[in-house]
Amino acid sequence: MSKGKARRQELANKFPEMDQRFQELKSEINGPHERLGDTAKEQKSAKYPT
Repeated sequence: MSKGKARRQELANKFPEMDQRFQELKSEINGPHERLGDTAKEQKSAKYPT
């Protein structure tokens, strides 16, 4: 185990509630994201429908 992983595991054992929150945030970041808008191709086809 690397030094960083060992340190993280040590802190996770010491502060389990913070580790749980960290895992929740990590899953939110890596989870599916909302679409913020149309892609350029979709905008162009909406502007000039065929």
